[in-house]
Amino acid sequence: MPLVYFVLCHHSVGAVADLFRHIWRSEHHYVLHADRKSMPALHETLHALSAAFPNVHALPSVPCSWGGWSLVETTLRGIDRALALPGDWSHFILLSESHVPLVAPDAAAATLAPGVSYIEAGPVAAINPDGRADVLHRFTACYHEVPGVGMFATLPRALTPAFEATLHHGGQWIVLAHAACERLQARRGDAALWEPFRVSLLADETALQSLLLGGGLGQGLAIERRATTFVAWPHLSGNPDTTFSERNFHDARAQGYLFIRKRPAVLPEGVIEALAPMRMGEPLPRLPEPAERLTRGAEVAVLAAALHEALRGRFPALEVATLSPLRVGGSSTCYLQFRCPTLPRPLFVALVSEDIVQFKALLAWSGGGDDFRTGTLGGYPTSLLKVRLWDLFLQREVLLPDLPGGGFVTFADGERLGRLSGPIAHALDAGAQLATALAGR
Repeated sequence: MPLVYFVLCHHSVGAVADLFRHIWRSEHHYVLHADRKSMPALHETLHALSAAFPNVHALPSVPCSWGGWSLVETTLRGIDRALALPGDWSHFILLSESHVPLVAPDAAAATLAPGVSYIEAGPVAAINPDGRADVLHRFTACYHEVPGVGMFATLPRALTPAFEATLHHGGQWIVLAHAACERLQARRGDAALWEPFRVSLLADETALQSLLLGGGLGQGLAIERRATTFVAWPHLSGNPDTTFSERNFHDARAQGYLFIRKRPAVLPEGVIEALAPMRMGEPLPRLPEPAERLTRGAEVAVLAAALHEALRGRFPALEVATLSPLRVGGSSTCYLQFRCPTLPRPLFVALVSEDIVQFKALLAWSGGGDDFRTGTLGGYPTSLLKVRLWDLFLQREVLLPDLPGGGFVTFADGERLGRLSGPIAHALDAGAQLATALAGR
């Protein structure tokens, strides 16, 4: 029976094209989504593939954030599109562009048992103490997503014992049987069901896992707690057992995995040879050449200069640094840092945005430690930041209860400076008042 491959794309035209060459077959279905902040060539690639092949469908693009609810929402949109396809299909396979198949699509279809979903996840209560603390801290505040950037804490919240008992955590690269997708779609409109995850961190590792394995939503469904993707971390791990390599490619295949990730920019020669028999028989359409990532560098520089001019009278010797999107992994087209002599060095004010419309201004504390507990500084609660920005990742945000709008700013044309300079000035003042608290540490 046909499969549905749903592929989250965000960066590489070459990786998307290479994955497509090895998983495309005329009898299966392919639903593709490109993160809105991706380079234009990637969006053009998805549209070229959907125009060339009737079984390929490109979802309308939305901005996605690492660790954000947007990833779950986009997956649910992919499920909606899959269920609207003509004819029947057996399984919905969630992939990213950095996946590499270990078996051909027909072999994958033969491996997946009819009506069985595959989710590698377990109850949070059974995780070791450090891991449990990591997962639970994601629910200790209501988080708000800045599109394309990440999730930021707002109000604190407490988990009920009943909800905590249902929490499951596991890999996000799941395979769902048709019946499981129908069950999820039927409850899409139940706001109370989704809300605890919508305002949490890294919901792609807990939401579907908890609802299908820990709650009543999965009752009667056949679910095997097994991973179908071997996850390799070529940039983050020094452990050869968790790094993409030719050896791990073959080992993962021998162990029955269907995919391996994260692929390096250039695959090992032995892997290329092993993949050769899987290549599609039809040629790809002409795809756009990969291009440099487009940034709003000039616009951000103008914004930085205007904010400096608006604030320097109140904050003498104010410094405004414009961080390159390349330096922060391409996660944000706007990342400004504000420092002044009255602000103790471990503190700085940051302004982040991807679309130059929705912003977050925050007071960051670079000396607060990376444990998952809610800390305090000068009486203010602090929240561990998990946004993929090098200078903010695992720093702490000092939550200022009187910061207008919690530091979240959305403005219309012509309102920019007035709407942004106020929260930045407020955060700079609050940081200066914390000098005594920092001196005692």
